[in-house]
Amino acid sequence: MKGKPKTKLWELQLEMKHKLGKCAKCGRNYYLTIDHIVPQTLLQQLNLIDEVYNWEDNFQIICGACNHLKSGMLDLSNEKTIPLLEEAVKRAKLQTNRQ
Repeated sequence: MKGKPKTKLWELQLEMKHKLGKCAKCGRNYYLTIDHIVPQTLLQQLNLIDEVYNWEDNFQIICGACNHLKSGMLDLSNEKTIPLLEEAVKRAKLQTNRQ
């Protein structure tokens, strides 16, 4: 039986089980989750499916409470959000031009 594909997201989740970090938003060190800075739903709308699972720069560790509050929204208080969003649009344009 085949296992799950080894994606960057999968590796980061596995690593989190072994060494806890802290929430990038509030500093908590429990109930940590992986968050997509540019939300998964937006990446999927841009047809950037590989980036959902492998775009390591787009991942951050935040606690479940902060992740719930952020939900599928863009967090413009995060300095990485706009550069990553610009990069996502650029990747989507390149992908569209290749088709």
